[in-house]
Amino acid sequence: MQEPAPYDIVQMADAYHRPDLCNYYCSHKCEIGQRYVPEVEVSDLPVIILETIASLNEINPLTSRLIQIARDGKISDDESRILPLSATNWTKFLWLLIP
Repeated sequence: MQEPAPYDIVQMADAYHRPDLCNYYCSHKCEIGQRYVPEVEVSDLPVIILETIASLNEINPLTSRLIQIARDGKISDDESRILPLSATNWTKFLWLLIP
């Protein structure tokens, strides 16, 4: 059986209203996509909203503390001990700053 071409995938995605087919193709079948395109997990809107709210709730205390630290433009020794945060918390915080 012949593998579908990218054009075929786009046509099927349009016909079936399934843009996730393009992501699957790129992330699993295309050599460039396998390297650079992450697979997108399709979720229902209520799940996405709840995950977003939970993430925001987790970083609220962190955001308040970072504002307190940054407001004078200087980081004291005491404050610098707080800054080595987990990568997850930094990532969540940085995504809030990116428009």
